[in-house]
Amino acid sequence: MSPLSPVTHRRSSRRAPWTQAEAVHVLADAAASGLTLYSFGRKHGLGVTQLYRWRAQLAGTQPVPAPVPLAFVPVVAAEAVAVAAPMPFQDALDAAA
Repeated sequence: MSPLSPVTHRRSSRRAPWTQAEAVHVLADAAASGLTLYSFGRKHGLGVTQLYRWRAQLAGTQPVPAPVPLAFVPVVAAEAVAVAAPMPFQDALDAAA
């Protein structure tokens, strides 16, 4: 994913509203960072509430890429093998008996 662009560092609410493309870009950067939305917003000086609002508004309109591709891992089942391990202090217990 692309590094954070300067547009993600806007802090003033007096500027023009964020465009949908900017919101999508910021949310994609947040997803790629591996951080929670809260941590990402605090780290980059963004309104955390705004990030959650964008995510809710854009749900289903733009796919946000997953930070890690998901895949199945093959599992091989093996027969259980009993291993006899000596108990700690077994010699002392045997001698006491």
